[in-house]
Amino acid sequence: MPPKPQNRPPAPAGLRSADRTVLSTPGYPPFAANRYVIANGNSRQLVLYWYWAHDRAVASEYMAKFYLVADSIRMHRSDGAMIRITTAMFPGESASGGEQHILPFAETVIPLLKNYIPSQQFSPLENVSRLLLGRFIRNSPAYNQPVT
Repeated sequence: MPPKPQNRPPAPAGLRSADRTVLSTPGYPPFAANRYVIANGNSRQLVLYWYWAHDRAVASEYMAKFYLVADSIRMHRSDGAMIRITTAMFPGESASGGEQHILPFAETVIPLLKNYIPSQQFSPLENVSRLLLGRFIRNSPAYNQPVT
């Protein structure tokens, strides 16, 4: 998993505040996202991030790891992503004010994630057939011959 934004602030910088916000997009249930304000001198940035896998969004790194292991066992897949959206904040602007700039963009991006992050879930029977078919193809003589 990629490092969390609070572990990688711009150097030399400080983490100012951290909390959660709820993102809501048509076609998806509302979900929590982490919201951080990071600062470097006089410049501040608002960071929203969450973990996304198989059409599921979670804010907690521990829950994301739990689902990663569960999906690996259940679907033989361990793909996913950390989605991070950052915006600059105006001097004196509150985190809520910065959130008003970033939310319309986040709501536009969320429906596009399925085009870049695999979301198809297979039934246990499909998983077994895909696994066996993959082994059959990899073990076939034609698969192991060099391409000329």
